[in-house]
Amino acid sequence: MGAKIQIKNDSVHNFGGFFFCIDHFRKSGLAKVIDNTLGVRSNLARYSYS
Repeated sequence: MGAKIQIKNDSVHNFGGFFFCIDHFRKSGLAKVIDNTLGVRSNLARYSYS
């Protein structure tokens, strides 16, 4: 029973532009730095540290 997340709109909108921020975070390479520094999470974890 996992949650499915779909990115439907890549533009900034009046609800804060959450997907815009996540996309910018991933493109910056900071997510890789965080995951490489903290290591890999357990297979039971549903998300990464980044």
